[in-house]
Amino acid sequence: MNRYLLFVGCQNGDSVREGAYVFALDASYNIVAKSGLSGCLNPMFFAHHPTKNIFYSANDHPNSGSVSTFVYHPRTAGLRLVDTLPLPGEAGICHIVVAGNGQYVAISNFWSGSVMTLSLDERGNIIGPTARMKRTGHGPMRGKQDGPHPHCVQFDSTGRFLFVCDLGTDEILRYPFHKKTGSLGPECVWPVDPAQGPRHAVFHPSGRWLYVLTEIGNQIYMYEVADKTRNLVCRQMISTQPEAFSGFATAGEVMVSGNGKCLVASNRIYDSLVSYRIVKNGTLTRPRYYSNHGGEPRHISLSPDQKILVVANQDSCNIVFFAFNDRTAEIGPKVKEIPIHRPTYAKLVAIR
Repeated sequence: MNRYLLFVGCQNGDSVREGAYVFALDASYNIVAKSGLSGCLNPMFFAHHPTKNIFYSANDHPNSGSVSTFVYHPRTAGLRLVDTLPLPGEAGICHIVVAGNGQYVAISNFWSGSVMTLSLDERGNIIGPTARMKRTGHGPMRGKQDGPHPHCVQFDSTGRFLFVCDLGTDEILRYPFHKKTGSLGPECVWPVDPAQGPRHAVFHPSGRWLYVLTEIGNQIYMYEVADKTRNLVCRQMISTQPEAFSGFATAGEVMVSGNGKCLVASNRIYDSLVSYRIVKNGTLTRPRYYSNHGGEPRHISLSPDQKILVVANQDSCNIVFFAFNDRTAEIGPKVKEIPIHRPTYAKLVAIR
């Protein structure tokens, strides 16, 4: 009997090669069924609709990106590409998230330096843009921070604000989000240290803390989030690398367990995983380092029961399942490995 669906996005390089996949897995994580679709270029990050069997992909292209809508069948893992919305001039769409009300998506456009929101109809189809914020500025690292590069978008727990990591300008941004119109208000900015390159961010399940992963500096910034204003106060900065490490690396992804007790991040080039315990004040302690059994761990996620850590190794073309203890933050032995071409997103979802 099918228990889980595994959603996988890949850097396919063209729209002919398959890039979006759904796998049906049984309780032992054996593959029961599989669907793969071509038709869109580099569907590298997915966002799932909160109530419908729909997900959306951020399609990365250096000149003009797009967003695709997919419908899937939970029992058979059947997959259908519904539509692809071209966004001319929006280059390098790299992250996408669905608003909690299921009426909008937000995207970050790395090369064009912009953030956008798009509205959805009652069936979950994308209608079109409702807001676009074009950023300016740059950071000190030539070749990496020559301009603004928004890399991540996240709605806060209230749904009233959209937070953005700008890797190019070394800034965390907050935009007021208007749920009825999908528009964005004036930005508020919190700078990080120069040449850190904020890449991804994740909220604690309580909504009280925000964890920001920096790609260039390989740090995690822990912010306290004010209840009413949602202003940020930095309470901790901790490395994703061992103290003895002195080489070059770029951090990849960060996630928090559902019970709020653990945080896991991935390191690329210095390929590894690092886990932390989250203590009562939200700070991180006891870093532990593990092999990711591959190259370039771009994405990590936890299974619905929090017992399996899923790692998408882009350069080694494999997805690895690890046992995970969400009380101690300990990453256990490898449970399963799936070979697949350049995976950039992998997430397990329980079948409803």
